[in-house]
Parts: sequence; C-alpha cells; structure tokens
Amino acid sequence: MNDMIEFKKWMELSTDLSEKSMKNYAGGVKKIEADLLELDLTNQNLFEITSPDDLTHLKSQYFQISENKELDERGKGMYSAAFNKLIEFRTDQGSTPLSDEGIVYILSNPAMPGLVKIGKTNNLQNRLNSLFSTGVPIPFRCVYAKRVKNYSKVESKLHNGLRSMRENPNREFFRIAEDEVINFLEMVEGEDITPREDRFEDKEDEVAFERATRIGQRFNFEMVGIKIGSMLHFIRDENITCKVISKNKVEFEGSEHSLSSAGLIATNRFGFNWKSVAGPLNWKFEGEILDERRKRYESGDE
Repeated sequence: MNDMIEFKKWMELSTDLSEKSMKNYAGGVKKIEADLLELDLTNQNLFEITSPDDLTHLKSQYFQISENKELDERGKGMYSAAFNKLIEFRTDQGSTPLSDEGIVYILSNPAMPGLVKIGKTNNLQNRLNSLFSTGVPIPFRCVYAKRVKNYSKVESKLHNGLRSMRENPNREFFRIAEDEVINFLEMVEGEDITPREDRFEDKEDEVAFERATRIGQRFNFEMVGIKIGSMLHFIRDENITCKVISKNKVEFEGSEHSLSSAGLIATNRFGFNWKSVAGPLNWKFEGEILDERRKRYESGDE
C-alpha cells in the first residue's frame, strides 16, 4: 500500500479529524518531506523512517529553522500538528499495513441525546479513549460494533443512506434512534464485537455518565398519550414486554419497575454488564421507540 494512503487510512480509523483536517495534514506532511530533502536533513523518504524517536528528533531540527517556525505560526500550528500525527501514526501502527477488515461502530453519549456517532476503526477501545479526550464531558458508550470486510464501504453506505439525518456533513453524528441504525448494521455479514460493559478511566467518569443517563430517563406516559394497561416491547427482542401501571412505572415480570430499571434488566440478559440505560430508548409502543414518540409530541406532531 502507498505510504501516504496508509497514513490517510490510519487518520480515518484512529482519529476524529474532519476530512478537511486530514487533507491538510497529508498536504503538510508532503511539504515537510520535500523541505527536509531539500535542506539535506535526511536522505530518506519521510515514511521510510519507522522510529518515532527519529521522527521526533527530525521534527525538532525542522522547526528550529526560523523560516519553518514562522510558516507553522502563520498556519496556526498546522505543520507541527501534521508532523505530530505522523509520529503518532508510527507509534500506533509502525510499518504494519492496514487490512480491508475493520470495525464499524455505533456510539451514543448521554450528553448528546438523540444523536449517534457512526464510524470505523481498527481498535475500538483506543477509538473510545481518543474520542473522550477531544473535550466531550462524558465518555461514549458503544451500543453496537461489528468487525466486517470492506469496512470503509460499509461505513460509507451507512453514511450515505442516512445523510438526511446527518447533523453536520463534516462530522459523523446522526439524529436517529440507536435501534434503527443497529438494524441496518445487523444485516451486514461480520462478527458482533460490541463491548458487554462500559469502561471508565475513574469513578468520577462513571458517576458523571450514570448521572447524565438518569437525566435521559425522565419520562411520563401521560405526556405521550400512553394509557395505563398499555403493553411496551423491548427493542432487542419484541417478545419481551412490560405493562404500564402508572404515569411513570411499569410492571415487568410481575414486579413494579421504572422504565429504565426494566430496560437495564432486559439489556443485561443479552450478555451486557451495564449499570444504567435510558428507559425511553429501550422500549417501544406500537412500533415506535418511546424517545422518538416523546420528541414527536413535544414538537406538536402527535
């Protein structure tokens, strides 16, 4: 595989950079490489240098030159950032080629209600960690992930099919129910590798996640025209049901529960070990996810 193509592919898989940023970084690396050869700081193609330490030393030499330092300042740090990405690429991947098999994932975040992130990676946990380091207040949860062949094509088809629900053409966020996207990806041949439990860096992150999830749990059946005695169906298996017994409680397997408590019990029976779920995202009434029904009523489109 061409070195630059491999670098671009790594940026797609392992970072949250926009297409514009990836293009800029690739262009920056090309210029740096040409400058290094012209300045006789190296006699190698930049991608032939596989040691991150050697690249770091070369970067220091390059930006000690006042002309290059000034260029980077005018470009608001773009050239130094591009060099850093190349070093990160070598640290992360070395010279090992990337294959056409990878992971397509669906993520949610309680700080972003109603949105899912659809992307691709070759290391799911690293991807989750890198996304949390980009300034979001709460970690992401992977609600579905599948290892597939031609993963770039699979991701592209999902993005194209859901383009009318995309929040921003430069970002991978879509305003759509988790269940609907999962249904699409389940039809693709591959291996389900969805993590069965959440991983948090520390207790504070876990508490923040559960607190934000509880905010998303608040739901009143009366507000959305669901009467006492109505039956709800679980999103992962419609044979699993619960019955509405008050404006905010359900009967599940003979006991009284909140919508979220019943949803958590049902979810963890599918092999998960989650500690919280948002109930309205996990139950349907008359084929409609409760969270979607709430949005419809709130918009006056009942």
